[in-house]
Amino acid sequence: IDSRRGSGTTFTLTLPLTLAIIRALMVNVSGRTYAIPLNAVLEIVSARSDALRTIEKREVLDVRGQTMPFVRLARLFGLPEEPRTTHYVVIVGLAQQRLGLAIDELLGQQDIVTKPLSGRLRGTPGVSGATELGDRRAVLVLDIAALLEELSRHQLEPRSA
Repeated sequence: IDSRRGSGTTFTLTLPLTLAIIRALMVNVSGRTYAIPLNAVLEIVSARSDALRTIEKREVLDVRGQTMPFVRLARLFGLPEEPRTTHYVVIVGLAQQRLGLAIDELLGQQDIVTKPLSGRLRGTPGVSGATELGDRRAVLVLDIAALLEELSRHQLEPRSA
């Protein structure tokens, strides 16, 4: 704030450059909310359990004659899973790579302000940052590129997030 008698007041607001505003698909997995960047979402499908197969210890999903890797986000993040006969699957992709992410519930689209993780959470595989929702809940933003890269290098292993 810079005030000068007879001239007025100037307010200067400096925003950190580490923030980014993105459009995200908000999803629920085992009672936790996650944000998936909308630019990586290709489509959302409902898949019956019989559309899932296991090839070389990895689950895959058949969608319109194409086979793609299938990852249960609850299992990936070490969260409790409910048995299901039908899964909501968010198909994400970058370039030619595709991945089906099993979720519990679609919450809708939202513009979010993302901030990189710091401290112990920095470098968490598959997570690019976090955002705070209007109800003051912190939500992790998934890093689709990192998930696809990790999947191509080796099988995604469950972890805690």
